[in-house]
Amino acid sequence: MAANFKMDVTPLTRMVNMLNDKLTRSERLLKEIGKTMQQSSKKRFSTGIGSDGKAWPQSQRVKKQGGKTLNATGRLKESIEFEATNNLVAIGSPFSSYDPKIHQLGGAVGRGKKAKLPARPFVGFSDKDLTVIQSKVEGYILCD
Repeated sequence: MAANFKMDVTPLTRMVNMLNDKLTRSERLLKEIGKTMQQSSKKRFSTGIGSDGKAWPQSQRVKKQGGKTLNATGRLKESIEFEATNNLVAIGSPFSSYDPKIHQLGGAVGRGKKAKLPARPFVGFSDKDLTVIQSKVEGYILCD
């Protein structure tokens, strides 16, 4: 004996189309993610804890004068911005000088590149950032 089963998949098709529409028009979500990452990156200048969860090595200025590393002028912290489109979010500093890159990645500096600056990653995804972003993505997909 054969068994037949019929099901109207119209509601399922609507849901799949809605999800596809949301994912192809995700600028609002990516703006939220960008803002979250911008805030997280700026907060690292207060905590001195990098995106990798490790404390930044103290700068020579801080060792001699006190204060906080990468906070002498606040210029780098305040330069952090983001840009979001329907399929991309980018975060960083628009400075064309070496400052952001050398502080993020570390490297040789000074005359003859004899001094070495340690990496102090201020942009990046911490475990907490990833949890917050996951929650935002789930909320975006499941709500509205």
